[in-house]
Amino acid sequence: MKLNNIVRKGGFTLIELMLVVVIMAILAGVAITLYHSYLKTAFEIDPVNTLLAVSAAQESYYADNGKYASRIEMLPGFNDGTSDGNFVLHDDKDDRRKFYLSVNCNNDCNESYVATVENKPGDSKWKVKWNLSCGVNTTYGNCKPVQVKGSSTLRNVF
Repeated sequence: MKLNNIVRKGGFTLIELMLVVVIMAILAGVAITLYHSYLKTAFEIDPVNTLLAVSAAQESYYADNGKYASRIEMLPGFNDGTSDGNFVLHDDKDDRRKFYLSVNCNNDCNESYVATVENKPGDSKWKVKWNLSCGVNTTYGNCKPVQVKGSSTLRNVF
């Protein structure tokens, strides 16, 4: 019996199958990395947008009362029914997505305020904290969110 007379039936060799598995693993690795980056960016957009909304609410409060609000509950739309000085942005079971918003000011709130939004996760790599410092003498273009803690793709946006 001659070996070179063996007819090869249709199908894939082991090498071809292994090559496909390796290519799929590389694509999955790239996709997971991109998804993680996208998830973290989406996770950090809400605090920034909320700080910008607080800025607008504070300016409206100042126009009506001649001073800035000393507590977050004094601003329209930011009263969650508690008087603890914090507004819970997302009441989520996951502490990474549960953000606390607060407002602090000096000199009876006549001149400036600092709005802070932060989460309190168990894992420090998910810690995010943004501040917004504005006041009477702050020009509109200089009143912008600044990231204090956390690594972010949004850090260089503002």
